[in-house]
Amino acid sequence: MGSTLKQKINERINLDGVKIKIDSISASPTGTIIYGTAANTVELVIDEILGERFRLGDFDIRLIANGQEVEYQGSGIRTDSKGMKFESRYDALPLNLENLKLNVKSFIVGKDVDEKIYIDKNVAIEERVILNQSIKITGLKEKSKKAYVDISTEENVVLTKVSLIIDGKKIGLKETINSSYDKMENGKIIHTRTLCFPETGENYELHIERISYKENLNEFINIPIS
Repeated sequence: MGSTLKQKINERINLDGVKIKIDSISASPTGTIIYGTAANTVELVIDEILGERFRLGDFDIRLIANGQEVEYQGSGIRTDSKGMKFESRYDALPLNLENLKLNVKSFIVGKDVDEKIYIDKNVAIEERVILNQSIKITGLKEKSKKAYVDISTEENVVLTKVSLIIDGKKIGLKETINSSYDKMENGKIIHTRTLCFPETGENYELHIERISYKENLNEFINIPIS
């Protein structure tokens, strides 16, 4: 059994246009929940609709009580056109609670870019580094008047706004399919998926206008306990 605590926090972090707010904490004898919101996440909501799902594991918030990390139990998320509400769940706080703080280690950020990657239908393998994030095109297929582009990135990288320029015409992404994750020997997890576009042609360029990825923060927030 642990401490009971309900406390407003209202601490804000502005990270490259993404406004993160740690709203409050609620602790009972059986568990602890941190509630928060993030603004400017419309692109992440769109990602979910198209299949490029924002993964809650892509941000890391740790709870530290009396200098010891409280065991993490899980997370929840709700998104709409206004942004995202999230909660992180932890084990109960110690009964002899003396001090409490959060360590926001990492979060998702989104940045506008303007990168075009030419895709050779006969080769269809191209790699580009954008904002220090590697994006690898591994295949191009045409079927039933649709173009399918296979890409691989690290697991936390999302092409938030992407289209395919086909014979000079810009075609929007229809959906993302065939999503898989593979762990490399160096510990990195690579996310491979297929982007589907509803037209075909002779010349192809993948146009990336915005990407989202995990940014390390390591911010500490002290939480009052009285």
